[in-house]
Amino acid sequence: MTHKFPPSVGPSPVGKPIVAGHVRAGAVRGSDDYSAFYDGEGHWLIDGGVEFTERLNVLTYHVRQARWERWQTPYAPPTS
Repeated sequence: MTHKFPPSVGPSPVGKPIVAGHVRAGAVRGSDDYSAFYDGEGHWLIDGGVEFTERLNVLTYHVRQARWERWQTPYAPPTS
């Protein structure tokens, strides 16, 4: 599933989690919260608008625990 637009949420049509970028999580939420977004049914949106937030969303899957973990890199001001 590539080049899917507009983004959708809800049950995954392939029966597996879908991890997508290039659609800002805040846009789907309708807010300024750009942390990784999970719809509770099968879609992860991880684009956090790093050009605005200066933070990178990271999504990790822990195989042994069969669970997802989401986090953001710390804010790093420009060094110039």
